[in-house]
Amino acid sequence: LLLVAWWFFHSSSVFLPCYVISIILDGVDGWAARRLGQTSEFGAWLDVVIDNLGRGMLWSLLYEWGWLVVALEWCVFVCTHSTLGARWKSHAGPCPSWVQAVM
Repeated sequence: LLLVAWWFFHSSSVFLPCYVISIILDGVDGWAARRLGQTSEFGAWLDVVIDNLGRGMLWSLLYEWGWLVVALEWCVFVCTHSTLGARWKSHAGPCPSWVQAVM
């Protein structure tokens, strides 16, 4: 769905439904995996990779400087996953409440 959304970025009638459905499915698959006990380190890694690709696509298409945000997200991903793996959310340390709500 992300590839279809990217391909049809300039056609909002195709882009918006594809992107919104991909976001909803991302939330549902994570919830279902935790609920059914089907989590894995690879699944946690893949989830963040797909999230970064989706947001990166959007940032890069919307803003000329979007590559900077994408680069920052990938740096954070590499740093947290290389040391914490699938436990990256639970060992984030003290951070603002709005960050905890988003993560």
